[in-house]
Amino acid sequence: MSAGGAITREVRGLPDDNEAETGFFSFVQTNDYYLNHATSKVRDSAFKEASEGRLDLEPDIFYFNAPGIGGKFAFDQETRTFTSLPQQPVKISRDATFNTWKILAPDGTSYYFENKETTTSTVKCDVETNNFNSVISAWYLSKIVNANQTDSIMFDYSYVAYDYYSAGSSTTYTVLTGDRTLDRPDLNCFSHNYFSGYSRLSGIRTRKYIIEFIKASIVREDIKDDYALSRINVKSVTGQLIKSYTLSYDYYNSLACSSQVPDPARNQKRLRLLSVDERGKNDAESPLSHKFTYDSQPLPCRLSYSQDLWGYPNGASNTNPNTLVPKETFIGTRPDGSVVTMTIPGADRTPSENKMKSGILTKIEYPSGGTTSFEFEANTIGYAASKYIPPKIKYKSHILSDIRYNNEYLD
Repeated sequence: MSAGGAITREVRGLPDDNEAETGFFSFVQTNDYYLNHATSKVRDSAFKEASEGRLDLEPDIFYFNAPGIGGKFAFDQETRTFTSLPQQPVKISRDATFNTWKILAPDGTSYYFENKETTTSTVKCDVETNNFNSVISAWYLSKIVNANQTDSIMFDYSYVAYDYYSAGSSTTYTVLTGDRTLDRPDLNCFSHNYFSGYSRLSGIRTRKYIIEFIKASIVREDIKDDYALSRINVKSVTGQLIKSYTLSYDYYNSLACSSQVPDPARNQKRLRLLSVDERGKNDAESPLSHKFTYDSQPLPCRLSYSQDLWGYPNGASNTNPNTLVPKETFIGTRPDGSVVTMTIPGADRTPSENKMKSGILTKIEYPSGGTTSFEFEANTIGYAASKYIPPKIKYKSHILSDIRYNNEYLD
């Protein structure tokens, strides 16, 4: 289900709207000036400030979506305007005082994004913790106005404050040559994300209708302090109920989490939609039900290392060592011409067609009694093992050489 819209962003360097430091919006000089016109002293000073997180030399990428429009944009330092990527006939403007947005569509419809959501992240690794400043991560759609300003759609939001963990990165260090002792520990990182702001859609208002989005009365078991959507009411502008939808849920109960996974009680669960019941003006009438059935195989813990290279479950434990870095085997040639095989221990990231179906939607039952069943299969490829040429390692520099077959370079 999709309702409303938002502008989100990918922060590059500092947030562009950062006022405490020098964000990209408020940056007076352009990158072209520092690269091609500034003295070496000024240029070196700017690069030093950027490396220390006090100067923003790269624009954020913003993504927008709303009924009828969608795309991404960035700030153009040269023209001091916002440019869509790729270019499309929309006009994007920002109110610097209130830090809000307006997008004007080609047909004259205006979209206003004024409700902000703030994110604060803490990255926790095995041996260190890094805290990041709060940043506005989303601006939610608050109003749509038609071209002649005779009609509008209003979006109402309620305040939320919740947090959850997401997977970060895995890093391993291996000595490929020599007898040196490696004194660098492997690192597995998780991101603890805190969200707050008026960003939960609670209602939509038009000239004729009111739509209410009602949250559940009980907090979710998989995300701290968050609530599922339990009901949608469609009413007349006078408040008379026209239609309602009731949503029912349960949870995927996953396999046990490893000792490294934070907040294991919540990360063993994922919310799952079981049914949507549609009723008319009378709540007592029998509903028109859509029911959903899922594959019964248990999913791994939400932050488990048991995943293939595409992020699907693969049934591998990958706990010895605890890492997402895949196991690699290299065949190299020493300076004396002898061949050496080197295996770097790591995770089994190979796909499992059976395991990747865990928890997937398998059937929808409709009010008419009909059903739709889904069958899924993995993409497969084949190759002749006798013709496979493994990559080589240059013994001293450890640089992988190009792979060629029939005089063609292979990726």
